Amino acid sequence: MAQQCLRSALRILGRRDHSCAELCGKLRLRGFTTEMIDAAIAECQRLSYLDDDRFCQHYTAYLRRKGYGVLRIQQMLNGKGLAAEQVAACLYHQCDGESQLDDCRKVLQKKIGAGSGYTQDAARLYRFLCGRGFTSAVARQVVTEKRD
Repeated sequence: MAQQCLRSALRILGRRDHSCAELCGKLRLRGFTTEMIDAAIAECQRLSYLDDDRFCQHYTAYLRRKGYGVLRIQQMLNGKGLAAEQVAACLYHQCDGESQLDDCRKVLQKKIGAGSGYTQDAARLYRFLCGRGFTSAVARQVVTEKRD
């Protein structure tokens, strides 16, 4: 049964990276015991198939490419069961102030370029950017730049 748990874990990890907490939850749903899950996770970590730091870095980069801001990324990483310190360290390295401004400008340019009627209304642009997870200061600065 322990081998079955490991095989299931490897199949899950073969599709995409997961955090330890995510993998644990998926294995629990498949009916494996805590002892079997712990052993499978330890073996996956030993084989370097499961690494929360790597997952955090890759998932953060993916979310930035999708056009999300630091606040939304933080929320999504926390939802994956990652430790707060781990999330903070990852965001510190990948989402500094200048990169957030660049990301925010790209998102705004894409939105305006789509011809969605957002071109003139600064309040709507600001709300849109805040909804994507950019801080209010970053959203305000980018919207102000766009109006000038």
